[in-house]
Amino acid sequence: MLHCIHMPDTPKPPFTLQEIVRRLRQSDSIPALDENVAQLCRMTGCKNTAATDLTLVIMRDAAITSRVLAMANSATYRQRTPIKTVSAAVILLGFDRIQQLSLGLTLFNKHAGNVRDKELYRLLVCAYCTGNLAMHMAKTLNDETPEELFVSGLLRQLPRLVLANGFPDLYRQMDQLVLSGKCDLDQACKQVFGVRFDEIAQAIAEHWNLRDPKTAAPAGANAETRQRAIQLSVEVSDMLFGNKPTGPELIGAVSQRISNLLRTKTLSLPDFVGASSIDDPNMEHFFNLTQQDLVMMTRIAEWGKVSSSDVANS
Repeated sequence: MLHCIHMPDTPKPPFTLQEIVRRLRQSDSIPALDENVAQLCRMTGCKNTAATDLTLVIMRDAAITSRVLAMANSATYRQRTPIKTVSAAVILLGFDRIQQLSLGLTLFNKHAGNVRDKELYRLLVCAYCTGNLAMHMAKTLNDETPEELFVSGLLRQLPRLVLANGFPDLYRQMDQLVLSGKCDLDQACKQVFGVRFDEIAQAIAEHWNLRDPKTAAPAGANAETRQRAIQLSVEVSDMLFGNKPTGPELIGAVSQRISNLLRTKTLSLPDFVGASSIDDPNMEHFFNLTQQDLVMMTRIAEWGKVSSSDVANS
């Protein structure tokens, strides 16, 4: 469980990667990933997994079972007759949505219930939105396994929340370096903690025994395109949630890069970001963020005259 009780920031940095992970685990800043959820994540990425296999795992967890059935019977799917069994819900929703639901639910339950600080909660929502935007971009690109990009986008951002909870003072130093525009996140993390941010993200993924798509490209997938999609999703979310500088020029540049990736002549970034929430009721159910909210947040980031973090906190 995530608690807002922090260990003192001693010994002083620079730390080794092993020291950072050890202290984060001791302070309970890295919550254990429920075994049922971890197994679902592994199974949904396996081509040999059958719906019956997922059903058996889902039924072990009452929270996931109720959420899956609620989703299958929601207005989004508009079924004529109620879905009463988990197996029917699995077939209706598909493996990617099952993984998204289970991972999103466990992170929400393990983090949000204990996050009292608005800044920490903002980082939690930012992480989920990054995964959702990466998956939306993957679907637009007709990627074979878009749910993997959801997980990867989520894992790229969660270390921010973990570091902010475990090392609050040092995280603020790193955050200020990034917001000043003097260096990127990897450089700032290296300067403050002594370890690159990507290394910490990989260590956390390994702690949860989840495969990071950064180092795995399924057959038929364009690894470079996937990585560009994930990185662009991180950049956009960071701007929306106040993790990096923003404004018309920066928003325009990232919009153009997304347009080039998707091979579209024109792209409205507010509309594209807003559309990422349409087929994911979790955005509104967990975080009270509607399509209109995300459109507004993107336009405010583009305007650049109001603090995006203040907007996100509200």
